[in-house]
Amino acid sequence: MINCRYFNKINNTCSYEVADGCYEVFNCTHFKGNQKGIRTENFSSDVFFVPWIGKNYEKGFFNCKRTLILGNSFYCDFSKLEGQYEECKKNNRCMKREYYRCCSYGIECLSLEFKDMSRAHKHLMGILAGMDYHDTSLPEATESIRQSIAFYNFIQEALDTGSDKPTKEQCIRSDSAFFEVLEKLRPEIIIALGTSHMWTDLPGDEGRYHDRWEWRKPFEYENFSLNQGSYSLNDGQKIPILLVKHPSRNYEPILWNSIINKWVNSL
Repeated sequence: MINCRYFNKINNTCSYEVADGCYEVFNCTHFKGNQKGIRTENFSSDVFFVPWIGKNYEKGFFNCKRTLILGNSFYCDFSKLEGQYEECKKNNRCMKREYYRCCSYGIECLSLEFKDMSRAHKHLMGILAGMDYHDTSLPEATESIRQSIAFYNFIQEALDTGSDKPTKEQCIRSDSAFFEVLEKLRPEIIIALGTSHMWTDLPGDEGRYHDRWEWRKPFEYENFSLNQGSYSLNDGQKIPILLVKHPSRNYEPILWNSIINKWVNSL
């Protein structure tokens, strides 16, 4: 995959080859993290949209377990872009770092004040906090939550809109980055956002890291039956994963917080 690897402090641009005035940042999102004083890791160029990693991630969240929140994809209507965005269209992905209302990086999404977050991310904070979305305490709780989790989107190429489903090829091209993130962050649990195509998008079927995937019978809670399984790291550590209703369509945060806690306690 093509990826920005260096940032030139002299002319404020990213490039793929080192030159005078450049320093290595591995991709544009790393520069955003460095610029804002937010933690980033030394990921390879496969990891184009690097994860948000809270300052207290290692201390854990649910039951003090290192918690990775896994989304599906970011969005950018690059097919309609003109002028300075031509590079995005040519590469069929977001390539720049400071375009107004360009695709949202995990670092940007989770570094925003609660009032500036998207509806989906506000809903996510409500689910993680176990609070109603209109609870006046939720904005304050959000700061602690986001510093206690990691957030990563699986698909490493921006899609046009939220209604788009990634192709099989896009999923396959994102597999190696996903496992690189797991190896570096070593989460103890994964909460995946989405119960429909997310289940088939993730690696685990025959030919796609099936040796690192273990299917488990669905987790049952009242009238809910939720897909779950686990991924294996290179050293054999298993990471349980539960697929929950996507926050953009989730209007029962207290219920879903209870479901997640029940699942974590069952492990």
